[in-house]
Amino acid sequence: MPSITAPSKVLVTGANGFIATHIVKVLLETGYFVRGTVRDDTKGDYLKKLFNDDKFEYVVMNDIAKPGAFDDAIKDVDAALHTAASLKPELGDPANLINDVVLSTTGILESAKQVGSNVQRVIFTGTTASVYQPPQGKYIFTEKDWNEAAPKAVEQQGAAASPLVKYAAAKVSAERAAWEWIKTNKNSVKFDIVTICPPLVYGPMIHKLEGQQDVNMSNRYFLMNLKAPRTEEQIAKKEGSYIDVRDLAKIHVDLLSKEKAANERFIASA
Repeated sequence: MPSITAPSKVLVTGANGFIATHIVKVLLETGYFVRGTVRDDTKGDYLKKLFNDDKFEYVVMNDIAKPGAFDDAIKDVDAALHTAASLKPELGDPANLINDVVLSTTGILESAKQVGSNVQRVIFTGTTASVYQPPQGKYIFTEKDWNEAAPKAVEQQGAAASPLVKYAAAKVSAERAAWEWIKTNKNSVKFDIVTICPPLVYGPMIHKLEGQQDVNMSNRYFLMNLKAPRTEEQIAKKEGSYIDVRDLAKIHVDLLSKEKAANERFIASA
């Protein structure tokens, strides 16, 4: 199984995202060459200026869900970190949302199979929303668990489902599609996959911020909770898990070189 170390070249999709910018930063500092995908040159040029490193390059990709979208980007790279997702759960039909996220997930695997002759590992940034669902009493969730409630809720409620439920349904559907793809194609590809499932991700934002809409969901949730009036009793009962974005970025990079991580699923939580 692969051990992908610097100075290998790594593709990072959605390189201008909150988590992805930190991943790129760690990759470059570790000595990797990085190719990032962005939606426009403005975001790509921002990253070039931010990192100021000749080992970084970017390609513009407008629609990550279309067939062959990653064909050019994945050529001559040794691994891919797929962080990009067209997720706006507050808008539109959840069926379209889920379809786009699933297509981008299986799409990068298809591109790796067809034209990514050097690819040895594809790592997906998932979420514990794919793991967790309201338990019956006390329960310890592990990587063996799957959120089956969210897809069922979306199927029943459609557009009326909450944005969080739509988000969870899309992410769990995409991750399951990745595992089904590798199960079907394992004998015809030489690369493996890894999925990383973090909870709420907090930390400094170094990606391009043009307004409040560019603040990532977890940081927005954190700020909302800081501002919300709460009693001491309510604060004491507040539950949830989190991880610092800088730690999560290091985990992504560390798993490139861990041979035993092949075809494994990891919960990454502080």
